[in-house]
Amino acid sequence: MARFENESNQDYAKVVGELERWSEAFRPASEARMPPPGNPLPEPYESKRRVVVPFPQDKNFVPQDDIMKRIDESFQGQERLAIVGLGGIGKSQIALEYCHRSDKYKTVFWIYASNAERIDQVYKDMSIWLEIPGRETPDSNVFKSEHGRILITTRDGQIGTDLSQRQPCLTIPRLTLSQARLMLHTKLPGRQTDPTEQVDELLEDLDYLPLAIAQAAAYMMDNNTSIVEYHKELRQNDVELSEKMEYELRDPRRDSDQSGSVFRTWSLSFNKINITEPRAADMLSLMAVLDRQSIPRDLLKKPSETNNKVTVALGTLQAYSLIQENVGGGDKTFSMHRLVSLSTQRWLETTPKGKLRWYSEALAVLSETVPSGEYENRRRWGELLPHTQIALGYLSDARGETDELGGALILTNTAWYELRMGRYESAHRKGRQALSIRQRILGSTHEDTLFTKSLLALTFGYQNLIGDAIKLNEEVLEARTATLGEDNVDTLKSLNNLAWLYSKQAKWSEVRRMRLRVLEARRRTLGPDHRQTIMAVSNLADAQLHTGELEEALEHSRAAYQSAVDCADLGQGHPDTLETLDVLGSILRKAELWPKAEEKGREALRYHVTTESEKHPATLLCKASLVLVLRNTGKEEEANAIYRTVLGDYLERDRSVAEGNVTGLEDLIERLTVMKD
Repeated sequence: MARFENESNQDYAKVVGELERWSEAFRPASEARMPPPGNPLPEPYESKRRVVVPFPQDKNFVPQDDIMKRIDESFQGQERLAIVGLGGIGKSQIALEYCHRSDKYKTVFWIYASNAERIDQVYKDMSIWLEIPGRETPDSNVFKSEHGRILITTRDGQIGTDLSQRQPCLTIPRLTLSQARLMLHTKLPGRQTDPTEQVDELLEDLDYLPLAIAQAAAYMMDNNTSIVEYHKELRQNDVELSEKMEYELRDPRRDSDQSGSVFRTWSLSFNKINITEPRAADMLSLMAVLDRQSIPRDLLKKPSETNNKVTVALGTLQAYSLIQENVGGGDKTFSMHRLVSLSTQRWLETTPKGKLRWYSEALAVLSETVPSGEYENRRRWGELLPHTQIALGYLSDARGETDELGGALILTNTAWYELRMGRYESAHRKGRQALSIRQRILGSTHEDTLFTKSLLALTFGYQNLIGDAIKLNEEVLEARTATLGEDNVDTLKSLNNLAWLYSKQAKWSEVRRMRLRVLEARRRTLGPDHRQTIMAVSNLADAQLHTGELEEALEHSRAAYQSAVDCADLGQGHPDTLETLDVLGSILRKAELWPKAEEKGREALRYHVTTESEKHPATLLCKASLVLVLRNTGKEEEANAIYRTVLGDYLERDRSVAEGNVTGLEDLIERLTVMKD
């Protein structure tokens, strides 16, 4: 039996050619002999009825009987089998253990197939050692024989398939938790390695990877470090983890040209992919500088690229077991383990353009991908937000205005989404950073700058920083009126936002005037059924409620709510529709139409919980308003239960407020109104 270990060959076609010449392994001699003086073959190890070259059986091999059985079954009816897996997954150990266990083969030859010339030389050496007749005849084919099997180990599943005559490869999985525990125990003799939370967490961090576990154990033994100390250091930061994964572990079963560290072992795979499939290497590099979990497929695809090219590149990375496709969900996403991510980043530092190139690439890709913060894009934001948070950390290494402006766009749209989600502090920080970049590069009157300034003004308003909010908004309104005109869509948005800020100061006459102006302009320019016109009707109704025009307010509010439900761009459950429903509820409560107010209040609460969250400011205000209604419909017990929940959630959200400072329901509603509105 011949065991090939194909790792980093750069002349793959030659290796395939050499292996084709070795379509069958040697017919073994009647007795194993020592090679002639100077021959590189080592002394063989006796094992039962056969000779295994050149390593003894590993007494500490972690049992993997299912893999052994599958190898045996796969060899039924075929001469070649490739076992594939990530570098360091234990392919060599499994191959060696299989050779020792099996009674089918008298002799095993262990061959490092790193290049075609090396294969040719080692087979010539073996033909001499086995005294194959005709080996010295110049025109004889020393490769031809009649019996045996070839077991190939490789990191590349595509190469494995080719070398095994298109037969399916056998993929080696990572160790199970129990197997990983046993391996750590055997590598740390005399240490306490019984199952504990600390041990299991360490093994999880090491991805249950045999080489990583062996490397960690060697480090602990050489440096007299406990598991607890090692794990603590490992989790301190990525630098600590990187240094520990560089620790060199010598293994005689590995090619002498190959490293025994996890990171250096994987760098061989990265280098090969970079040569044979540059697009796959680019994808891996980009993935390494994003959040390593759930990376959307479309984030990796270039606009001009075909789906087939993306599929091939991703297939290469999966064939090397460097990434995994996530199961379930709608769109395809991919993930990589922390060790792979850090190893790739470490490898990038050795490439000509380094990691900075990929920081720029991450900013560019996301700036072209992130949508607006509107409600309709909430699902997309669920996919992209973790990646934007990572990429924004690269702004400190920005290599020019292109990077900075791309980052400013990501900051602005992320702040927009977070504002929608009620994450005001984070939206505030991102808005300020984006505005600083855009003002410096684009100037104060550029529309991108004005948009960010308008968004920041809204954020200030939600944080009850009314003075700062009004100042920013007035600057935006003045600039847009001068450059775009009074009836421009964006100018009217600025006027509407200013009216909202004035409402926080209870300047209701001024608010009513502004909102009527917005409504008339939108009816004229957008039409009565446009979503922005519908919202203008609801906003006017809110102002009329506070100016004592209760009948007009109720009429406008009912019309706005029904129009929002019927609008194709809004519909039942949309946050803007909920806004009209909240206004209607306020007017019904003011008119003391309690049964109708309860009906609309419960309806609003169902949609707030579904479309926002249980503890979103708008949801809390809706609950508090329902408490007021229930108390006026005689449902005191339910009202008190909801009140306690709302108060607790409010205090949890705003920890600076002591419970004793909330004087009652009306005070709580006022506070929530400020927080929500």
